[in-house]
Amino acid sequence: MQRADGVTSVLFVCRGNTCRSPMAAALARKVLGSEIEIQSAGIEACDGAPAAQNAVAVMAERGIDLSGHRARRVDAAGLASFDLVVALDSGIAATLRALGVDPVRLVTLDVPDPFGQSVEAYRATAEQIARALEGIFRPGGHIDEEGGT
Repeated sequence: MQRADGVTSVLFVCRGNTCRSPMAAALARKVLGSEIEIQSAGIEACDGAPAAQNAVAVMAERGIDLSGHRARRVDAAGLASFDLVVALDSGIAATLRALGVDPVRLVTLDVPDPFGQSVEAYRATAEQIARALEGIFRPGGHIDEEGGT
């Protein structure tokens, strides 16, 4: 289904696709529902790796099940199929631009990687992502073209 703003698909990208991007995708699904295709990937992901235990635990606290998540590596050819690509930090954004992502379709967030840290760090990351998503997605699930950097 195509939304009034033309965005039908969003890809969230971090480094390993076990912490930030799966949490961001899950939180976005909760906000946007099923009208928009939402996926996640990592620029250095080990295909098939599960989500980090702390990511699963923190999302469970928010009523979201990440236990079935399996990491996947960004496919340069597949990037073109997404209307919007959200990089979880500026280093990821630079890699995505090098892979050919049009800067017009790229939103960059500034979310530190909690990998290997405490559950409290993952909670802070989830909260930071949730706030950032509010800046990208307006109420009603429409994309705010002013959101992100």
